Amino acid sequence: MNKKFMAITVIGAIAPMVVHAEPTVYGHGQVEYASFSGANTGIAMTDNARGRVGVKNAEDLGNGMMALFKAEFQVDFADGEVDEGNKVDEAVVDADCNGDGDKTDTAACTIDRQTLSKREMMIGLKAGFGQIEVGRLKSPYKYTGGIKYDPYVTTVHEARGVVMSGAAGNNSSYGHNGFISEAVSYLNNFGSLQIWVLHSPDTGGPDVDNAPKGTVAAITYQKGSIHAFVKNVTDGVTGEAEYKATAYGTKIKFGGVDIALQAEKSERNNIETDYLFVNLNSILGNNIFTLNYGTKETGTDDTTKTTVAVAHKFSKKTRVWVGHTNVDDTAGNYSVTSMGLRVDI
Repeated sequence: MNKKFMAITVIGAIAPMVVHAEPTVYGHGQVEYASFSGANTGIAMTDNARGRVGVKNAEDLGNGMMALFKAEFQVDFADGEVDEGNKVDEAVVDADCNGDGDKTDTAACTIDRQTLSKREMMIGLKAGFGQIEVGRLKSPYKYTGGIKYDPYVTTVHEARGVVMSGAAGNNSSYGHNGFISEAVSYLNNFGSLQIWVLHSPDTGGPDVDNAPKGTVAAITYQKGSIHAFVKNVTDGVTGEAEYKATAYGTKIKFGGVDIALQAEKSERNNIETDYLFVNLNSILGNNIFTLNYGTKETGTDDTTKTTVAVAHKFSKKTRVWVGHTNVDDTAGNYSVTSMGLRVDI
C-alpha cells in the first residue's frame, strides 16, 4: 500500500512538470475570397499574410525566473507559396539562376518559391526585473496600438500600407510590417504603465559599421476599460534617408462597444506623412460589427479609406466574415468586397 501510495505521489508531482516541459505548437489558417473594382480590378483568393505556424515554450528556472523560446514561420493557405517574388517566369532566360531575369543569358531557369518564411525567432528571460528578449523580435511600434487596433489586419481590408504606415523602404519592419532582426528588447510593467524598448545593435561585423542600428520605444497605459499609448521609431539609417515615426492613440471600451484612435506622423527624405485611423467595434452575441475610417496625407497626395465588415465567431478560434472597403487615393480609387474563413489552433 505504501509503495502504491508513494508511486501515485511521485507521478502526481512529476506530471505537471512533464506537461510544462512540453512545447506548444500553434498556427493560424486563413483563406479570403476578394473582388476588386476600380483602379485595381479582378478576383483574388488570398491568405494575405495571416497563415503561420509556430512552436513556443517556457522553462521555470526557479526563484521566479522563466526561460522563453519561440520560433514562428509564415505559411500561405491560399496557394502554399509565401514569397511569389522568388519566382522567375519560366519563359525568361536566366542561365545563372540568380533571378535577375537577364534575357542575355542562354537557358531558362525557374527559381522555387518559398513555402515557409521566417517571422519571430525569440529566446529570452522573464523575472521580477522584467522581460528581456533577443533574436528576430516583435517591434513595440507595430504591436502597440497599430495593427492591434485594426481587427482586419492581414486581410484585404487592413489599414497598414494604406492609412497606417506600412513598408518604409528597405527597413519595412520599422513601420507596421515584419519583425526586427538581430535585436534585443526589454519590457516591464510598472503598475498601470508598461515600457517596451527595442534596439538593433548589429553593425554587420567587426569590419563593417554602417548597418542600421534602429531603436523603438513605446509607453502604454492600461487601466480598466482605457488603453492609451505613445510610441516612436527610427531605423538608424544615416542621413536624410533615415525613417522616423511617432504615433499616439487610445482605445476605450464600454459595454459591447469599443472605439480606437491612432494618429501618426512619419518622415523620410524630408517628406512628412500624416496618418489617422479610427475603428469602431460593436459586439452583438457572436457577431462583431466593424466600421473604420482612415486618412493619409503626404504633400498634395491624399488617401481616405472606409471599411465596413461583420464577423461571426463560431468559437474563440474559428470565424467567418464579410467586408467592404473603399479607398479614395490620388493615384486611383478602388473598392474591394471579400468573404473569409479563419481557423486558429
